[in-house]
Amino acid sequence: MIDRNYPYLRENVKVDKALWQRYPEIRSRVKFIVFHQLGGYAVSQLSPLFIYAFASLTVVGMYGNYQLLTGNLGLLLAALYAGVTASIGDMVAEGNKHLIMKVFRELLSSRILIVGVCSICLWFLTEPFVSLWLGPEFQLGRTTLALIIAIFFVSNTRSVVDDYLTAHGAFWDIWSPIAETLINVVLSWLLGRMYGLNGVLAGVLIAQLLIVFSWKPIFLFRWSLHTPVHWYVWLYLRCLLPVALGWGACWLLKNVLPIDPQASFWWFLFFALCIGCVALGVSFGVMVFTEKGIRGFWHRIWKTVAKHFGF
Repeated sequence: MIDRNYPYLRENVKVDKALWQRYPEIRSRVKFIVFHQLGGYAVSQLSPLFIYAFASLTVVGMYGNYQLLTGNLGLLLAALYAGVTASIGDMVAEGNKHLIMKVFRELLSSRILIVGVCSICLWFLTEPFVSLWLGPEFQLGRTTLALIIAIFFVSNTRSVVDDYLTAHGAFWDIWSPIAETLINVVLSWLLGRMYGLNGVLAGVLIAQLLIVFSWKPIFLFRWSLHTPVHWYVWLYLRCLLPVALGWGACWLLKNVLPIDPQASFWWFLFFALCIGCVALGVSFGVMVFTEKGIRGFWHRIWKTVAKHFGF
């Protein structure tokens, strides 16, 4: 039907040798991308195998319940920022470094704010939700929850750096996914034998901190943005402070509120609403005064909404 109704869309997709010779960088970059994709897939899929090996199949199921929550939140965050990579590519093609760094600041600060608020909510709401949903015997403990949230935070704040690396076509560090996979396997095996589930999660977190959290920003800022990496470190820490204050405010609220979120779903919803509003209000309020990147991001969102609704 497509061929009949839209004959002008027909294309010859066969690639001959002359075209490969004219654009050799395409084949090399595709190979680099394959390495990165396979490395990311290996890291994400090996954890359940190690958990089963050093704990039990029951623990794998309990861990899957927690992964269901963090995974759906990650998909929601990915949908919110789905169109960012193409826009970054346009900026990189234009070569306006001031605009590139300005947008990077806005994206990173907004990403840390949103992921930080989600992490705060996960910390205070996951155990009551699991208790109401499946029963208190399916809780994994606070240490395990902290490791899961730390992995969630690192995995979902890395996307800004990854998007900029993709826009610059910087894929030639193929050793990094290989190193991340090896570190993950070795540490998960060693720590898993000693500490079980928490050891496996600690191995995943350490591998991400060494490669994703440390090396990737260095690689981006040194070879693509040509900016000192301490600019990124200082920005990251400055954005973490409001999130930490939001967590402290929620901790105080939890001790003050005379309710048990595990008593019923209605009390849980009320508790979740209070935690979410306080976490977002305090984190956003402090970050607006301390970081101009979030002010620029909010101004950009407000302009888009005003233009759409005509006010």
